[in-house]
Amino acid sequence: MFNPGGERRVKWMRALLLGTALASAAVIALPIGNSVAGDAEDIAALKKENAELRELVKGLAQDMKALKETVNKTAEAVAAPKAPAKMASSGNENVAVTVSGHVNRMLFYADDGDQAQTFNADNKVSMSRLNVTGKGKIDDDLSAGATLEVELASNRSSSVTIGQETENNSGASLTERKSEVFVESKQFGKLSLGQGSVASDGVSDTDFSGTSVIAPSSLGTDIGTALLFRLEGTSTSSGRTVGNLFDNFDAGRADRIRYDSPDLMGLVLSASYADADIADYAARFAKDVGGYKVAAAIGYDDSTNQATGLSTINGSAGVKAPFGTSLQGTYSERNFETANRDNATLWYIKLGQEFPTLVPFGVTAFSIDHAQTADQALNDSEGDWWNFAAVQTIKKLATELYFNVGRYSADIPSTPTEDIFIAGVGARVKF
Repeated sequence: MFNPGGERRVKWMRALLLGTALASAAVIALPIGNSVAGDAEDIAALKKENAELRELVKGLAQDMKALKETVNKTAEAVAAPKAPAKMASSGNENVAVTVSGHVNRMLFYADDGDQAQTFNADNKVSMSRLNVTGKGKIDDDLSAGATLEVELASNRSSSVTIGQETENNSGASLTERKSEVFVESKQFGKLSLGQGSVASDGVSDTDFSGTSVIAPSSLGTDIGTALLFRLEGTSTSSGRTVGNLFDNFDAGRADRIRYDSPDLMGLVLSASYADADIADYAARFAKDVGGYKVAAAIGYDDSTNQATGLSTINGSAGVKAPFGTSLQGTYSERNFETANRDNATLWYIKLGQEFPTLVPFGVTAFSIDHAQTADQALNDSEGDWWNFAAVQTIKKLATELYFNVGRYSADIPSTPTEDIFIAGVGARVKF
């Protein structure tokens, strides 16, 4: 900010300098005579006055320097304000607390061949959530901690149905996602206890495309899941939903004990045991090979001791080239321990492309994916979908803007149905 007092001081300094110069010139111009030259006292007084003036000028120069430094610092502070101090803190000085989460909202459009509707929904692919994790070090290798994570999702994209007149808010309360304690070591691995992901959770989701927020292999269980297929040329429901035909059978979360091995040259092995006698096993591999990113995962879920009596094997793999092109695929199969019931399957493939510099503020990604299912709704039923997606990242805001358009088709024995068209636009903002 400009200082008026500093301006007056500068003007005063200039006046004194001018006066000093005039006085010096007058002294030099005096006739050299006995009446002046001999007056030693006047000369001494002038020398003293000049010395005082020089000291004053020196002091004013120092004041000007200090003023300039103050102005520069003020300008820097205005141009680049400091970030506010982080507010999260732990009640225990030995434990570091991290608070994170995101909000993920979208406008979702659906057309079942008879009616169409637009919904303001929470994106079920990655629902809005809040995570609090506390972690402390026991020694240089061993650490322990706990995680609490809840979600708050109003009008989930998996629950909306054409014809609803109010929001579907059955899940609009804080819902438990994780409540677990853990101990981990780079040398021995990680042991987790409580509500959290079972060992094979996520093995169907290997994805380098950058569009997984709106185009995952679980699309049918996340976007438009409750939409009903209409009988062809009518407004009558077939009784079958998108979710009945399009499931990638990926595992989820449960109250379990889980072990993850240390990283063995890119390979991590996992096993878990949950309530109701459910065992889960998984292997994951990820590595950079000659500039290419390579990853694969496979899992097995044994729930044969439950009343439903089923087991699942699923896996996925992907590769991403240095120039941003990626290819990934998923296969899932569920075995029903029921007489006369065929195994249900899903095949999925996705082609993606990332452009790191297309816009200056973040990566731009596009993808197209396709899935085919068999025997999911009932024996001899089939389904397929096509989906196109685009995602724009805004790095400094930790935000992803996304868009998708797709089509679900069903082939149900003796039940010809209309296709379901979907489209969505939304944003996920992380914190």
